[in-house]
Amino acid sequence: MPTINLSYRLINWPKKTQFRRLSASLLVAGFCLFTAMSAMADTHSHLPKTPCDIRLEFGSDERGMPSVGYKLSLQIKNRTARDIAGVSVYWLDGKSAIIGNSAAICGAKGGSVGPSESGPCEIMVQQIGGALLQRLGQVTWTKIINHQLTNFHKVKQCAIIGYDYRDNKPKTY
Repeated sequence: MPTINLSYRLINWPKKTQFRRLSASLLVAGFCLFTAMSAMADTHSHLPKTPCDIRLEFGSDERGMPSVGYKLSLQIKNRTARDIAGVSVYWLDGKSAIIGNSAAICGAKGGSVGPSESGPCEIMVQQIGGALLQRLGQVTWTKIINHQLTNFHKVKQCAIIGYDYRDNKPKTY
């Protein structure tokens, strides 16, 4: 019968126990982190979504130099009893991943979208002016514009985070 060294077992027992406790703690922490990341990745699935896009618009700046703007456009249906003057949105790609966010002004010509009406919401999300053209040159300026356009073409829909009501009355509960 083999002899067991009890003093060896008593000395190494806390080391083994600590490792087991540590590995159990790491397992629980990893599970909690995975659950939190899954919840954070899906924070916008319950929000109302609408098709939207960002388009390139050419113009000129105050000096008469060519400028380029990227305009976010979307259409909303007002299901509230208040006029909607603006919305806050997440920009989503084809897989519903968030790739940006902004606000947009709603209504035609500075108006708002009335109750039970549909209307446009738009905002210029980026402007590239003539001063940049002078500093960088035509070729680099065009590359920047095309690169940004490629990025903005990934926007397929918008998730509406919140509304800006025209009446600006605080809600009372």
